Amino acid sequence: MPTALTEMTERIQDQVLEFVKTGQEAVIDAVRNLSSTVEGVLPEAAKTGLASNIPVATEAVDSAFGFAGKVLEAQHGFFTQVLGAVTPGTSVPAAPATKTARTSKSGTTAAA
Repeated sequence: MPTALTEMTERIQDQVLEFVKTGQEAVIDAVRNLSSTVEGVLPEAAKTGLASNIPVATEAVDSAFGFAGKVLEAQHGFFTQVLGAVTPGTSVPAAPATKTARTSKSGTTAAA
């Protein structure tokens, strides 16, 4: 059963998401305008070989969001464990699997 605080939080979250979407639309429009302005220059870049050195944008975006998703998932697990540790009568969820640490000859620890 949602509480007044939960409902208020959800309304604020909805408003923030709408602001984000509005901002994103403005950026997309600006990028479209810029793209059409420099459109004549891009074929020249392709002729000089510069285009082959530019990473595929969709791959870069997918990689960045994939990493961000992993970070968010790790943070979610962490805070779930914290809440489980401080909430009376609940068990602490198991920690997500992480890479094991190894110790080098110098005595420093690094992820394996």
